[in-house]
Amino acid sequence: MGITNKERISLTIDKNLLKQIDNSKKDFSRSGFVEKILKERFSDKKVAVILAGGPPEALYTKDKLLKPLYPVKKNKTLIEFQIEKLKEAGFNEILFISKKEIIAEIFKKIGEKDLKYIEEKDSLGTAQTLSLARNEIESDFLFLPCDHYFEFDIKKLENVHKNSNATTTLAVYYGKKHEWHKSSLIEIEGNKIINYDETAKSDSNLTSVFIGFSKPKIFEYIPSSKVEYSLQKDVFPVLAKERELNAFLFNSDWLNLE
Repeated sequence: MGITNKERISLTIDKNLLKQIDNSKKDFSRSGFVEKILKERFSDKKVAVILAGGPPEALYTKDKLLKPLYPVKKNKTLIEFQIEKLKEAGFNEILFISKKEIIAEIFKKIGEKDLKYIEEKDSLGTAQTLSLARNEIESDFLFLPCDHYFEFDIKKLENVHKNSNATTTLAVYYGKKHEWHKSSLIEIEGNKIINYDETAKSDSNLTSVFIGFSKPKIFEYIPSSKVEYSLQKDVFPVLAKERELNAFLFNSDWLNLE
């Protein structure tokens, strides 16, 4: 019998809570469920996931520059700027998910000190790209696209998420500096996103910028089979209908590189 770093203890728990654990869809024993919650509460690992999936050619600007390597501020590339922002917010593990040829280009510039690379082999949508980080996630985490510049405070987004019971909290632009009516338009009620429209049929002026915090529960909304699945088209609209999608409003600068 192998030696394990575990200790048997006795707990007194409300019977109704035990029923909820037993009826949960999670594939956990009672002790496993309690251990998971405690790990989420006390884990010192703080994970951010940079999404750079899909066809590699889509990650280049019209000037043929790789978007994460686009110069944005004080001679920093976009990926360097994002890493700096993430470190300032306390993230100590940054995952970068992309095709091997994109990873190779980023590695030349960044190396492996600040990023942990995960290779995506098939282009099956943003949800399936995110799902490749599933085994690295133990608690609430941040996700962001590789081609977005933003200046809002990540810690404020995190605090809004922690103070809500939502599965996911999205950063939502409400200012007038930037016009964006192509996609990701939302409607809110209080801080809850009640409608997420990726098809731009909404009259809303509120725009989700595809940066957010999420509980690991989001992976339950992504099929484990290899089918095309998008966060914007398939996951976020469902979360909005279930009132599991929260909004963090900001009006500082942001840019989606095209």
